[in-house]
Amino acid sequence: MYVSDVLKQELPNRLATAHKPYSEWRIVDDSYRFKFSLYPNDAIRIKPSREVDITYKDGSKEPLGCRLMYYVGADISSANITVKTHDDFGEARLGLQGLEVFDKYVVDVLGGAHPVHKEKRMPFRVRRKEK
Repeated sequence: MYVSDVLKQELPNRLATAHKPYSEWRIVDDSYRFKFSLYPNDAIRIKPSREVDITYKDGSKEPLGCRLMYYVGADISSANITVKTHDDFGEARLGLQGLEVFDKYVVDVLGGAHPVHKEKRMPFRVRRKEK
């Protein structure tokens, strides 16, 4: 999402498509069901349909499999997201199109992870200066 999206006062309605210009991204219509919003450090359970490795800071790697990770950010030019391990020691990049499991979780103060079942898509709220 860009500043220009916020200034338009309407939520973006296109699906990021790898290596294509914005004008060629698919437009979201009423047939799509909103699942959840993602912000940095949100917990997500993911399982890619193809093998993706977590790369650790010591250079080692292991298959991601299906696990709880933390959202770092998105690269809309390649339609990828970056996720990290709970201790920030490992990281992986993966495409959103090929995920078998993609769920948002809330982690409580004791470390218990609970799935988020439903979120409402919230509009932008930009404060206007009063004159």
